[in-house]
Amino acid sequence: MIFLEDTRAQSVQIGAVLLFGILVISFSLHQAVIVPNQNRDVEFNHFTTAQNEMEILRNEILNAGQDGDASQAPVQLGTSYPPRMIAAQPQRSSGSLRVRSIGGDSKAFELQEGGTPSTQELCGLDSVTTGAATYQPNYNYLDSVKNITYENTVTYTNGRSESRSFQTDQQLVQNTTVHLYPLVGESDQGGSSVASVTVEGNETGFKSVSGSFSLVVPTRLSATEWEQLLSEQTHVSGVESVSGQAVKINFDNSDYNLKCSPVGVGERPDNNPAYVKNNDGNQNGGGTAYNISWVDTRLVPGPTEPSEVCPQFPCNVTLRASTDPTQIGAPVGFGSGDGNIATVQERLNVTGRAGASQTNVTFNRAVGNTTLWTQSGGAKDSLVVSTPSSADFESGLGEYSKFGSFEGNDADKRDNTQQSNSGEWAVLLDGGSDGGIKTTGYDTTGGESVIIQYWVVNSDRGTPDGNGQLVAEYLSKDGNWVEADSKLQERPQGSDSAEIRTVRLGEAAIHDNFGLRFKQVDADNPNDEWLIDDPTITVLGTKVAPGAADMGGGGDSGGGPPGFSSLSATNVPSSTVFGSQTFTFTLNKSLANGETVTINFDEAQGLKGGGNEFPDPADYRSAEISDFFSSLSDGTATIAATEGTVRITYQANQDISTGTTIEIVVYDVDTEGQSTDTVSATFSRSDGTTGLTTFSVD
Repeated sequence: MIFLEDTRAQSVQIGAVLLFGILVISFSLHQAVIVPNQNRDVEFNHFTTAQNEMEILRNEILNAGQDGDASQAPVQLGTSYPPRMIAAQPQRSSGSLRVRSIGGDSKAFELQEGGTPSTQELCGLDSVTTGAATYQPNYNYLDSVKNITYENTVTYTNGRSESRSFQTDQQLVQNTTVHLYPLVGESDQGGSSVASVTVEGNETGFKSVSGSFSLVVPTRLSATEWEQLLSEQTHVSGVESVSGQAVKINFDNSDYNLKCSPVGVGERPDNNPAYVKNNDGNQNGGGTAYNISWVDTRLVPGPTEPSEVCPQFPCNVTLRASTDPTQIGAPVGFGSGDGNIATVQERLNVTGRAGASQTNVTFNRAVGNTTLWTQSGGAKDSLVVSTPSSADFESGLGEYSKFGSFEGNDADKRDNTQQSNSGEWAVLLDGGSDGGIKTTGYDTTGGESVIIQYWVVNSDRGTPDGNGQLVAEYLSKDGNWVEADSKLQERPQGSDSAEIRTVRLGEAAIHDNFGLRFKQVDADNPNDEWLIDDPTITVLGTKVAPGAADMGGGGDSGGGPPGFSSLSATNVPSSTVFGSQTFTFTLNKSLANGETVTINFDEAQGLKGGGNEFPDPADYRSAEISDFFSSLSDGTATIAATEGTVRITYQANQDISTGTTIEIVVYDVDTEGQSTDTVSATFSRSDGTTGLTTFSVD
């Protein structure tokens, strides 16, 4: 039998070999090209983070020098690579962080010419050398970068081609202030974990001088690079190279403040400057090189009218501090006297081109007062923070009360069967009845702004018709309720998630009877319900005291006659020629510029022995207003009397705010030989509203 030759399997084997070869080549390309590129990206991201950490180290050094405090700055030396199922990955990269003297002991700061003190006297050190802090990465793939260095208030990146990129501006020279920050001590840390450098300041030397002079600065930078850094400093006349690692900066003829703040690495520098600020025996005193102050909190970006929704409670509020004259790249510190009331999120920052720096602050659900501070370059400013009200409704409505048709329900309007922000209870605003809850008054006089925070959600019972609207209102200084925030029913559209809302109020909320209320509007369906929790009031710029007026009747003033929250007139002693009397009234709505309040008490006026039809216990014809003892706010008072009439007229010379109390003291009231009696005094506003009180001559 003859068998035919069969070669069909050879093509399968060849195909398998070719496929295997393609896989090997693909894997090789992946390992040789794709993996290195991805790892190079990992290393680049780490290097970017290291730049930020070195800038933080720089800021910590400058703040330690200015404040004399100790602080730490961490730097991540190495990075890890993402794990791979097939491709091989190298071990973590490593790096080092070293602080070394620039030029060794032979190279030091030196002030030359111009009647300047020696740097040893100014800084209080035997030898005023300085160091540089350098982060040196040891990457497996990225080879375009060399290291990151801090020296003499500047942070910069060195490339492999010896090119440099400045990450921060210099703070060595600012206008006519020259501030040295000698970095004293050494440190050497390496590996792939986190290196932490502790820096600490001590005494700052200060001396005012006049004339031209030169400053030798130990540095790894060239004279050309320092010329670039100092290009905006108009009093620098030139920069030149000197032997070794140093440059000489020349200053023109002017008045200067020289400062030196040694910063120790790992320990406090042992310095004792001969010249310090306000040491009259050694120098002429003087102030800081620049001032720093909080920017008006009504002007800073952040939660402002209209309201904003926050991701968490409490909300973050942006605050800003500004330098004068403008400082660019200056380190700025922020802090809080009580973190339970106000928490500062960013403790360190630097000023931008506008000379301002900012931080975010959370105002917590804690009643009390504290102070926020900011400082830079020896200057400091503070901002009072006061939280007079934060209600969690766990034990009742607290300082809140009910008003409107909402008030007709006997329940305390709290609910613990649905959602709440904190604890178990929230206030439930019923559907089908317009009304809500309101606070008592708070005196915000002297403040800048008021921040309101609260939690709100649609009730999850039933189906609302979408008409119900929640409105948050505040009592403005003109006595009217003004909308601060509003929220429509959203659950019919499929959204019933809770929100944390905040709004910042300005000048209209600054007066002595501020109030806050939440109410239903157009609640025509029993299911148009809202839950409110944790309403918090924070005032910036002043400590807050309770307001004097009661806000009954849903916000219309109560507790006094229309137009006034209180009236009074003191009694007058009988049988005297020089009697005095005080008339007092408190406004429950503002008195506009030019408007008047007239006090009529004709019953008291009569001639001695006169036959008037009314009692005649006193004679006011010689009486006068005491400007010294009266409290007239921004107004004037006059008195006019005839045989049968007597009037006191108070006129506002500018708008007088709600809650203002006016005291008018009258002297030289003649009651000698007069009868005793009780008479009425009518207080009339120019808008027609009146009030009545009585007093006696006895």
